[in-house]
Amino acid sequence: MADTATPTTTGSGTGATPAEIGADVAAMLRSKTKDREIWAKWWDDKRITSIEGDGSTWTGREALNAKNQAWEAENEVTEFQVKGPFVGATGFSLHYDVKIKNRNSGDTMHMTEVGVYTVENGKVVREEFMYSHE
Repeated sequence: MADTATPTTTGSGTGATPAEIGADVAAMLRSKTKDREIWAKWWDDKRITSIEGDGSTWTGREALNAKNQAWEAENEVTEFQVKGPFVGATGFSLHYDVKIKNRNSGDTMHMTEVGVYTVENGKVVREEFMYSHE
């Protein structure tokens, strides 16, 4: 007799779902809402961990603010598009297409990036960025 498997269920806990959060974050980004406003609404201030493609990691809202301030001091976004959200049971991802100008050198760069966001109990607790540069 063949074995039959009963799957278990994986989810993100209570609160807003990954689909709800992902849709709102994408809409906020499209309307040019500042990152800090998005974080205030949807990120878990104490538990948030942000991981860049090179492995650099920041934990907590203060660290996330410092990372963002350093990046913004060096770069200016000249064009920005977001696709998604692409939703799963425990989170969502967004696809970014960004043109950036380095404030010091004036050099421009086109960057394609995917942000993967993990949701627990209605808040984003982890963001990881995967990118390529043209």
